[in-house]
Amino acid sequence: MNAHTNNNTNPSIGNPWDEPWTIVDNDVRYFRLRLVSIDAWRDADGMWFWNDSVTLRRNIRIRESHTTTRRVLNMLRREGFLSSRSRGRVTVDHHYEQDPICVEVLDKYTREPLLALIPDYV
Repeated sequence: MNAHTNNNTNPSIGNPWDEPWTIVDNDVRYFRLRLVSIDAWRDADGMWFWNDSVTLRRNIRIRESHTTTRRVLNMLRREGFLSSRSRGRVTVDHHYEQDPICVEVLDKYTREPLLALIPDYV
């Protein structure tokens, strides 16, 4: 199987990277995500809700096994979206019930959503 084969889409549709996730060599699953900055509000019960979001980067291709907390935070620091001062101050919440997943970066103490990696649909 070559890198442009997607077992989960009709090959006549076009580029498999047009889908939010793709299977490539050796059944390795990749996600195509976009990074958003989140403006959220907190209700009286302490629950956070997204009010608005701004896209910071599109077309981020990430291997499914690289969506661990440590790898996501390291990638965001390496790319300049989180500073080194964020160490110990942020955490990651994975929403596996979605396909592909949504990965939120939260303030560790208030649980306020700060950034998210969400599916990047074409």
